[in-house]
Amino acid sequence: MLPQNVLIVEDDVLVALDAEHLLERLGIRQTRRAVRLTEALEVLRMQAFDFGILDVNLGGETVFPVADAMIARGIPFVFASGYGRLPAMASRFAHVPLLAKPYDGDLLRDAMLAEDRR
Repeated sequence: MLPQNVLIVEDDVLVALDAEHLLERLGIRQTRRAVRLTEALEVLRMQAFDFGILDVNLGGETVFPVADAMIARGIPFVFASGYGRLPAMASRFAHVPLLAKPYDGDLLRDAMLAEDRR
């Protein structure tokens, strides 16, 4: 089953809007966008989510503190990157799917469903 409440952590407005539209086409109506690391952590503290899409690089900061917080809360997520790979320092997240930007709706759906089966 697809998640119903998705956190999108993305600093590029057009990419975030694209993700929101893809999620809407998949039937997911509740999304929340955060554009900065501190904002994402605050939103995550205040609201429950079923899934997250985390841009690896947020204006020069990595999203890894958000990933750690989501793991601690048991919230599945995927990373997103325009570079096609995680930095070497992120080896602890090797098990997390990485989606290329711009997003492919089928790959995003498949990643969400795969996380649901874990």
